[in-house]
Amino acid sequence: MTVHHHNKDLLEKLQKQFGKDIDAEILEDVSRHMKECPDCKIYVDSVQQTVKIYRVTETEKLVPEDVSERLFKTLKLHRNPS
Repeated sequence: MTVHHHNKDLLEKLQKQFGKDIDAEILEDVSRHMKECPDCKIYVDSVQQTVKIYRVTETEKLVPEDVSERLFKTLKLHRNPS
């Protein structure tokens, strides 16, 4: 999706807020704009989904050593020493 010229400022405001609580004024601007622009709604929804997925997978899962070794061997990769 290409970024619309009309929402460039809005996207810049949003990007500055990533990782922080979104300012109420910015949230209101985004909500109002998304009601009028389906492309931007899709964009913001996809960013929200990405954040949700990241939060779910943020906790590192330990892979059993034998599984890890087989994977590296199958992919013909060399492991970096820890």
